[in-house]
Amino acid sequence: MIKLKVDNVSKYFGGLTAVADVSMHVNEGELVGLIGPNGAGKTTLFNLLTGEDEPDEGKIIYNDDRRAYELNGLKPYKINQLGLARTFQNIRLFKKMTVMDNVKVAAGQAVDYNIIEAIVRDPRFYKQEDVIAAKAESVMKMMDIWELRNELSSALPYGQQRRVEIARALATDPKILLLDEPAAGMNPQETKDLMQLVRQIKKQFKVSVLLIEHDMSLVMNLCERIYVLDFGKLIAQGTPEEIKHDPKVISAYLGGE
Repeated sequence: MIKLKVDNVSKYFGGLTAVADVSMHVNEGELVGLIGPNGAGKTTLFNLLTGEDEPDEGKIIYNDDRRAYELNGLKPYKINQLGLARTFQNIRLFKKMTVMDNVKVAAGQAVDYNIIEAIVRDPRFYKQEDVIAAKAESVMKMMDIWELRNELSSALPYGQQRRVEIARALATDPKILLLDEPAAGMNPQETKDLMQLVRQIKKQFKVSVLLIEHDMSLVMNLCERIYVLDFGKLIAQGTPEEIKHDPKVISAYLGGE
């Protein structure tokens, strides 16, 4: 089943074409890579998928188990509620909040108690808060950051901040997880650990994963299919083996004559 479909999507910023007539899809339970040189339009495409920007042309369709939703024009929080969650190239944690509170904020996006129940501390408020805390604890333990729960997010090393950001995304119960350069700034051992972690996340949370990454070892060993962008255009798609030997990809991105 196709979970996410991008149909002939384009995005313009003034006279610049950031994304040009791109079509792609992500199947249920699939791990897909999105690669290309800096400035190729990868993060812009993520922004279109998650409502940070709106396509100027084309459609983005998300399928859950009941129906298809057109994502064009929806606010980011609405898209998140439907089942898409993301991390960012530049980490966007609440730096003055603890790790626990960062994750609880995300886990609490589905609460339905009202402001009066929150003020008077109605029993329903406490019940839902207990559910939020339990969800946050479960995700943090899986991400191996439970022991850091009372630390300020800003005090953590870069690699651990990445884990917190992924945990926060998972706490929203996504069906599709979009990771924007999760290995950026990591050393080789951290990158190796991340590769195993992404596989574990895909299996345990039963999510599809769309991954932007420049570490080709990670992409080639982790992804089932890969799309390649260059100057906003899709220049290739296929298995890691096919992409590795594609002349257009070698010329534009992987290097070579």
